[in-house]
Amino acid sequence: MTLKTRFAVVAFVVSMALGPAANGQPMNDGEACLEGSGKAVVDEAYCRRALSRRGLADVERAALLVARAGALANLDEVPGALTEITRALVLNPGSAKAYLLRALLIRDVEAKLRDLDRAVALNPYFTDALAHRGAAYLRQGDERAALADFDQALSIRPRSSLALFFKGVLRFKQARYGAAETLFRRVLALAPVQHPIAALWL
Repeated sequence: MTLKTRFAVVAFVVSMALGPAANGQPMNDGEACLEGSGKAVVDEAYCRRALSRRGLADVERAALLVARAGALANLDEVPGALTEITRALVLNPGSAKAYLLRALLIRDVEAKLRDLDRAVALNPYFTDALAHRGAAYLRQGDERAALADFDQALSIRPRSSLALFFKGVLRFKQARYGAAETLFRRVLALAPVQHPIAALWL
């Protein structure tokens, strides 16, 4: 897995976190799997244990599979991650998160864009999917489409560090260095752990 892909997957896993357990009660395996600890080995174990439970609803099992796929990806076990995503989509074809994570893991640009299109179609307010689709457009040289996706993501969530980062990359490519620096500094102020690579652009 490339460094950029690793950062993308880590950002994905962090952005999918559900927040602390209600009322400070201990979490069960499923809750711990979905929330994530930031430690891939621990998260994968929680997810694997949660998935061993019988009687899970399809949507719940699909969510656990996607979470486990994210942990496997962070362990550089990409084939295993893709297998879990495929299983998740069989159970829940409407999982925008599954399409986004698969898009982050596959290399084929056209297939990546198809998955990102599906994620956005399923959830038009999915800012991470919009930001990553914009990044895919940017890699293809379509700056207008990229900017449209970044701006759409930021209109939904103005503090989206992911959209701000990719928009900064776009402005840098356009030689608009002042605008790029402003965007990268905002990214570092909002999410220095998620996007430490932003400092390299300053």
